[in-house]
Amino acid sequence: MNHSSALSALGLSLVLLAGVADAQDADPWGELAGLGGAARAAWPALGELVDQARAGEVQTRGLRRARYGRETPRRAQAQRDWEALGQALDALEFLERSAARRQVLSVTYRGAQRQVLEELRQGLREATPEGSAAPEVTEPWLTGRSWAETLADVETREGRVYGALRPTLLILHALSAATPAASPALGDAGYLDTLASSGRAQPYRVRGASPGGQPYEGRAAVSFHDGALRLWRFVGGAALVGDLVSDGEGGWRVVDAQRTHAGLVALGGEAHAAARFEGRYAPAAGGELRGSWRLVAVGEGDAPGALLASGEERLAPEAVVGAPSEVPALLGMSPLMAKVVEAALPRAERGTVPRRLMLTTRNTANPRALLTGPEIFAEYQRLIGRAEREVLVQTFVWEVESEAAARALAGLRTLEARVTPGSPARVRFMRSHHPFALGGGGAMRAMREQLEGAGLDPARVDVQVRGYRHALLNNMHAKALVTDGRDAILTGANFEVCHDAGEPWFDAGFGLSGDVAHALRHEYVQGWHAATGEWLPALEAEGAAEGSIPMLLATSKGRESPWTNASDDPQAAAFEAAFRNAREVIRFQTPNLNDDVIKDALVDAVLAGVRVEGIVSHTFNETGENLPGRGGGNAKNVAELYARVLERGGPEAAARLDLRWYAAPDGTVIVGNGPRASHAKYATFDHQVALVGSGNLDTTTINNSREVNVVVDDAATVRAWDGRLFEPNFARARSARPATVDGALGQ
Repeated sequence: MNHSSALSALGLSLVLLAGVADAQDADPWGELAGLGGAARAAWPALGELVDQARAGEVQTRGLRRARYGRETPRRAQAQRDWEALGQALDALEFLERSAARRQVLSVTYRGAQRQVLEELRQGLREATPEGSAAPEVTEPWLTGRSWAETLADVETREGRVYGALRPTLLILHALSAATPAASPALGDAGYLDTLASSGRAQPYRVRGASPGGQPYEGRAAVSFHDGALRLWRFVGGAALVGDLVSDGEGGWRVVDAQRTHAGLVALGGEAHAAARFEGRYAPAAGGELRGSWRLVAVGEGDAPGALLASGEERLAPEAVVGAPSEVPALLGMSPLMAKVVEAALPRAERGTVPRRLMLTTRNTANPRALLTGPEIFAEYQRLIGRAEREVLVQTFVWEVESEAAARALAGLRTLEARVTPGSPARVRFMRSHHPFALGGGGAMRAMREQLEGAGLDPARVDVQVRGYRHALLNNMHAKALVTDGRDAILTGANFEVCHDAGEPWFDAGFGLSGDVAHALRHEYVQGWHAATGEWLPALEAEGAAEGSIPMLLATSKGRESPWTNASDDPQAAAFEAAFRNAREVIRFQTPNLNDDVIKDALVDAVLAGVRVEGIVSHTFNETGENLPGRGGGNAKNVAELYARVLERGGPEAAARLDLRWYAAPDGTVIVGNGPRASHAKYATFDHQVALVGSGNLDTTTINNSREVNVVVDDAATVRAWDGRLFEPNFARARSARPATVDGALGQ
């Protein structure tokens, strides 16, 4: 049975019912009850699952992902099932908790049906035996057929294969019956108000003129949903909807524009049938958007491509009633950040955070980068000690004798003293775990004994420690702390003795607050469920997050095969897009540099005129990196990069590539993994965008490991981090340029 299609349909249906009922000033509860009854009649197991999940008693019933072993279609389907169940529960929680009962309607009711229908088609394609053609399912509203007739048609094709899709169609049929026929008209003023009051859209007043000087006015909104920006434009009695895509120069192009009034576009006082709208808008002072548009003929009486009308206009922001909008910050994203977002979002399924949570703007970043273990874990201790409700920690390695472990325990004792008995703070520690991987099973037992056996009062602090089981290569390489879904630290540092005071490894941590911390909490919850089969309870938000820095989570689920060269996840896409779209300078520091996607992008950037400044650790983890399929050591790869650039671009291009070996504060180049070695993962682009977290620039990170990184779009933050971390390290690092290249450069 295809659970996920049915669950997704239910979740979308519940959200849609809430929005439609609100728009009509109606009570959604009666409609919801009717839909729920219809859904349960269609598939009793769905109602049972939802009831159990709501009560916090979800039993995985065979859907639980295997903790380790090779990837299988059944496991992949199980993961989709539970993600879809989460969407349905999110919708139920929204109906319960939203006092205003408002939800942005990102599409009209009919558009929502199309969205679910596309899921149905995808399900049919996936269920079709190899060599057979999947059946075509046409929208009932285009054929005059009912959902029941559509269902019957699908069932008659190959009942056993497609019968699993019956719940989806029945739920859609129930939705059609339960929803009032008069859904909110796209052009209604009430629709724009509903859109804006959700906090996911910004309304505008449109004023413009056609080339003949004919003035016109209207209304518009830019919405943010599922990681995408969309323009809704209402002028002259016609409505137009289109996605906004960065033009790479700080402006936004309107693409995939849809006319919503029966083939008529009325703009600037002129009306045309069968025309394509092309527009470009750019942010201006006062939050305005300045734009130009044109109508281009697509046939039906006019020569295709002929210019029919054009004009210029400005969109002045209207006051928002309700939650502040994220849209102005998103429209102000740098062109480079927009390109990274554009590359990463479509790969959300291969990451650990859903698309709707990957991109956020209500964020702040600590301008003071945390350097070396003593600083990083002192901040861990502080945040743990001041938490109110929840502490979530994930790490690749845990050594019980490390100062980092002692600081975490000290933070828990501070937390214990602050919490009211009977309302314990939820504390979860998760560590990468494989019997034959780093640390093995003994380290897992010791970690559990240290934390769960610390004698903390369970009435004040509920501590649980679990291992994230994995195959030999797809380890959980992430290192992060999230407290109360509000504050977070991303770092490259593990709880290891090598980070103790004295001669610690050089590493870095980055403090983040706001909606990005909520998204990082979701990332942790997914990992915890994969490790334990348990979903952590939802955490109530406490007030709106502050800040306005756009941030994108760039993650990877990891892969098991040692021979895979796949790079189709948000992490790999973000790294590659940042390297390929930088225009001035790329700066990075990494323990290892050998992934082919990164190397190709780096070479192309240098050849395109970008200056590349890199700090690489000398022979760090050389034995592991030289294993078959791991990419090789740093010296080999650095020499290869210089040779490729010199061959293709000559001495002038080679002079723009400046790779250096990391040196300790006293100027000593550190060889190997010993004291004072560099383990930092850091990259910035064009003094504007930073990419930090757990990811190295090596094959294991890009192709195999579960990783968590964040892309930060803020020049002030990058300037502060570069000044504290990169620039001092780069100044004292020693050139890694081979002598043959020096000779070609005349040095």
